[in-house]
Amino acid sequence: MTVQVVKHSFYKIEIDTHEAPQHPIIYFRKCGKCTTAKGMDRQHNRIVNETVEAWRQFEGQIRRYTVSRVPSDVVVKGELRAA
Repeated sequence: MTVQVVKHSFYKIEIDTHEAPQHPIIYFRKCGKCTTAKGMDRQHNRIVNETVEAWRQFEGQIRRYTVSRVPSDVVVKGELRAA
């Protein structure tokens, strides 16, 4: 039995809009895995800030951003497996 070392963190980003609150925009980000809790916290904050900045032009239409770290088996070639 071999142990697979996970070298990446995966983030699920959900964006709820005013027009379609029941159908959020969902996409995933892959980043290098941090070794400390403080590093993971900083990385999460960076992902949140980059997401807000990337979607700033639509800020009047967006109701909520949700950024969460998910296990690698949730993301398979960009498709949602089980959240």
